[in-house]
Amino acid sequence: MSHVFLIGGGPGSGKSSIAKKLSKEYGIEYWKVDNFVGEHQQEAADRKFPINNYINNLSEDEQQLELLKLTSKQELARQEELFFILIKELRVRTFDYLVLEGNCLLPNLVAQRFEYPYTAVWLLPEPKFQEKIYRKRDWAQELLAGSDDPGLLMKTWLKRDREYNEVVRNQAEIQKFPYLLVDGKKSIDDNYKWAKQKLKVTSILEHEHPSPQLTK
Repeated sequence: MSHVFLIGGGPGSGKSSIAKKLSKEYGIEYWKVDNFVGEHQQEAADRKFPINNYINNLSEDEQQLELLKLTSKQELARQEELFFILIKELRVRTFDYLVLEGNCLLPNLVAQRFEYPYTAVWLLPEPKFQEKIYRKRDWAQELLAGSDDPGLLMKTWLKRDREYNEVVRNQAEIQKFPYLLVDGKKSIDDNYKWAKQKLKVTSILEHEHPSPQLTK
């Protein structure tokens, strides 16, 4: 029976680092949803999903800036659209175990629509920590540099992500999913140990007993 280890959460939380470590330690296939976002956005646009259709009709430079300007409600809607494209793609793939990591793994959608046995965690960056990460990353500064008012855009971006992360946190609490607030005080290794324990990696892989649902 296949089993998927889901790692969701906001940008800058370290979820990609944890997913890579998990994949490397146990030799599990790893999908970073961001690597497919161009294809998924195109398919969502082809299906006339509204947010992705709008974004897809912009030039590449316009797309990057417009994505930062989306409200938290619009960004949630965009990620929901991408989630359904992801599920469609998973249906035609074959795997025993899979590490799946991405922003579109929203707790409510996972609880209601995910079709495989899974365990899941969410990593959510605290606002000040997320801002610190953004200011250190070259790609973020390059995006902001294309704006007429980088300072205002950064404030808009951070406000959107703060609201977005709060929605994800509330959903995780409602669904009784484990989540971790990341403030930079603990190391990636510490957060990785937490994620492995909550994902029940050892019991699932070593005892070959996948669980179809998540417990606290």
